[in-house]
Amino acid sequence: MISHMSIQTAVGHIPELTLGWRLQMALGHANLTVQEMADELGMSRGSLSRWLNDRGAPPRPVFIKAWALRTGVPAEWLLTGHAENPRPGDPDGGEDLTAAERAREDSNLQPSDP
Repeated sequence: MISHMSIQTAVGHIPELTLGWRLQMALGHANLTVQEMADELGMSRGSLSRWLNDRGAPPRPVFIKAWALRTGVPAEWLLTGHAENPRPGDPDGGEDLTAAERAREDSNLQPSDP
């Protein structure tokens, strides 16, 4: 039986997203395997596995930047777990566009024939 104290402790607690979790989430976001990322960084799969499991020394900033570029997530988020939404108008990151703005973005402009 769960005591009143253990329920109170569990409610509202958000586990910390460690660097390893953020690296894993970025891989999933980019649909990459650990081996694919290891190949791209020129490292062993074992080294990346240590990072993903928060063991040993964390990756150097150059590797974080490469990881961010390849996976499409902000390096700041990988490093700190916090980053500003680059497109704040939409919870998914996109801007809320008017119909006219959408039509302009969707148009396939071609050079005029002389």
